[in-house]
Amino acid sequence: MQFYLNKFKASRLLEKLALVLLVLNVGLLIWYQFDGYQAQFHSDSAHRVLLGNEVFKSGSIFPSDWSYVNRDLYILYGHLLVAPLMVFMKPGYLAYAISGVLNALIFLLASYLLLKELKVSKSIVYLTLAVICAGISGFVAENLFGQITYGNIITISMYVLLMVFGFIFGTSSPRKHLLYGSAYFLLILLVVASNPFRGFVYYVLPLILALGILGLGLGAQVVEPIMKQRALSLVMMTVGAVIAGIPLHLYILGGVNNIQGTSTALWLTYEQSISNIVLTGKGLLAIMGGAPTPGIAVASSLGLYEALRLIAAMMLLLLIPLSIRKSFKVGDMRMRIFITYALTAFAIVLFVQVFTTVPVMSDPVISSRYLVPPLFLLLICAFIRPSFDGKNVMVVVVTIAVMIFAALMAYPNYFRSYVNSAYYADGSNERSRRVELLQFLKANDLSYGYASYWNAGMYSVLSDGDVLVRQVLFENGIPVPYRHHAADSWYYSRTWTGKSFLLLTPDERKLVNVDTLSKYGVRLVSELQHAGYVILVFEKNLALGLPGWDLTYEHKVEFKASENSMKQIGRFVVDEKSGRPLLESKPKDIGALHFGPYIRIVPGKYRVVFGIDAFTADRDVIRIEVSTAPGEKVMADRILKSTSGQGEVLEFEVKKQELIEFRVWALGGAALRFSGVSIEQIP
Repeated sequence: MQFYLNKFKASRLLEKLALVLLVLNVGLLIWYQFDGYQAQFHSDSAHRVLLGNEVFKSGSIFPSDWSYVNRDLYILYGHLLVAPLMVFMKPGYLAYAISGVLNALIFLLASYLLLKELKVSKSIVYLTLAVICAGISGFVAENLFGQITYGNIITISMYVLLMVFGFIFGTSSPRKHLLYGSAYFLLILLVVASNPFRGFVYYVLPLILALGILGLGLGAQVVEPIMKQRALSLVMMTVGAVIAGIPLHLYILGGVNNIQGTSTALWLTYEQSISNIVLTGKGLLAIMGGAPTPGIAVASSLGLYEALRLIAAMMLLLLIPLSIRKSFKVGDMRMRIFITYALTAFAIVLFVQVFTTVPVMSDPVISSRYLVPPLFLLLICAFIRPSFDGKNVMVVVVTIAVMIFAALMAYPNYFRSYVNSAYYADGSNERSRRVELLQFLKANDLSYGYASYWNAGMYSVLSDGDVLVRQVLFENGIPVPYRHHAADSWYYSRTWTGKSFLLLTPDERKLVNVDTLSKYGVRLVSELQHAGYVILVFEKNLALGLPGWDLTYEHKVEFKASENSMKQIGRFVVDEKSGRPLLESKPKDIGALHFGPYIRIVPGKYRVVFGIDAFTADRDVIRIEVSTAPGEKVMADRILKSTSGQGEVLEFEVKKQELIEFRVWALGGAALRFSGVSIEQIP
């Protein structure tokens, strides 16, 4: 009797402690969202605010001029929480923080409901939620509550599992049964329509395996016929959602811009795979918060702290397989479905992580983000073991001790983590530097500019949209639009008519050739320096002069011949009299004197003028054409045997956004000289 009384008292004490830790960590999480994360905020985090604002402005869930990447349509994503906020606030950090707190609440609600469905005791529910609110590690905290992309996968997974449990084990009410089934089908439909590959890896294949085992009665437990039938019904629903989701994905994709951002996945060599296995271990330690900081003295206070974190991380990694084994032995059917689902997803992602080129293992910590969703679910399995394992006291005590330690790590995870960002070590100074830079830009009347990706969206959001910085790359001495996760309208000449600027790091400044920019009529007004940046100020919007920027081409844009022009035959020369750059071919040359550049244009009618020096021949000697790329559909073409040298005109129309190029084919029989091509939309 005394034993059970002591056990009851210990449980009550743990419940109170866990509740206190939960309340404290929720407070720290809110502080992290509204204040602390500003020093770590980056352009990937800014993405949901920028996309949410475009959704609000366009009035469409899928803005037609937004460029999605790798067929990822972001149907169930945090920007849907941002868009309604744009009714009464600016697209700034406050909108980001509010949407972040809402996202965290949705995440924590899913976690709570899942734990209750798995019949976890109240004290362990509170303690598990406290650990989740602590972020587990700085790296995981950023993925769950900062950037949220992979936290979003976990949220959807938990709600999918809740629908599964409700459908198979829930009430016999036909109405509720239909509700659970419909919600399940809709969720799978949307995740497949959003990104079929991700949908298969994280949801579809794990679900089919978990439900198939139950439906076919392959487990050790005896399963009631009605539950087998319901499990197989969900398998059929999953297949149906896939069959409907893939065409829906292709349909939506046909109405938006998509950019292929990564190359095709390739198999690695045996030696490379072995290296990936070792490096994945580093990523797992980072996920658990146990990757020590290199160079820190072991015999120091910080060294001792990191030793404790390393031990806790290793214990968590050890508890996962032990808990999986125990759960399969004593857990109910809900637990078996949950573990099979998580374990299958983890095995698939780990396989891709080890044997393919998908992860960039030059940074194994960042690449381990793919493992975060399934590993998080497996951690839940380890955390809840004390609720159903009353025999192995040692394992239960160690599990609870590690969880309490993890729950105490909220502040270090949110504000002192060295794993994921160099800014974490000196967050206050980094935040001040960002604020000072924005104040400097405003003081110099600079409200619209361009920068590389990591310095663009971040400053646009941190300034509450008062200083808009759009992302660019640098090619051949000039900036060019970087349209990944960007709106085409950002680069329209009519979007901004005042002076503009380039925000550059010292290394990026070396990539910009001011003389080349001046040839396009882009005049440098001043060159400033502040907060470690070089700021080039121009008298007008760069989009007014630079080729390939404004996809509307409302103003004529010229693409002059240069030594970088693409060709198969001929050579680049500079005319001795006029100084004009030219591509020149001999009478015997046959082939492409010019092709490219590959530019995107919006729907409309266009006039293209090819600059070809005067010549006369007795047969066809040149063909000019405008064609799509890829696909090589010819939009307009002409074959010439003579020209006046005043420019040869082609007109054409496109019904949807297209990637086009300009081709000049030498057919032989005459010397040709090509000076460039211009394009302009016909009103």
